Amino acid sequence: MGSSSPKTKSLQQAIELEKLRQLCEAIPSSMAASTALALVVGATQSFVIPWGIIAGWLTLVVSVNLLRLFWVHQHRRELAADTAGPTALRRMRLGVLLGGLVLGTAGFLLFPANSPTPQVYLAFALAGRTAG
Repeated sequence: MGSSSPKTKSLQQAIELEKLRQLCEAIPSSMAASTALALVVGATQSFVIPWGIIAGWLTLVVSVNLLRLFWVHQHRRELAADTAGPTALRRMRLGVLLGGLVLGTAGFLLFPANSPTPQVYLAFALAGRTAG
């Protein structure tokens, strides 16, 4: 019990590498959509939220996306050189978590009090991004 054969470990490693490949393919378009949505949300909320808050939030979104893009580039090189290790997939998962957390902060940072139309727009934008 608890021990696994070299063949099982090799299969697990192959599955992990394939997950990493898929993430490296999917994340750039996800980051582009995330950045575009952040810019649109920032522009639409600028009528009811102070610009300093919006600028700080946008800076955070773009910074996280640039970090994730750097990681994707790094992992693509590792995959091409066949040197990708288990930490690569953990790093990509961390990037997804960070991206979700940063976008999620819009729910309280950019939620305007007593402004139903911008509240509804923000809720739909965040729900749409989450579904995407």
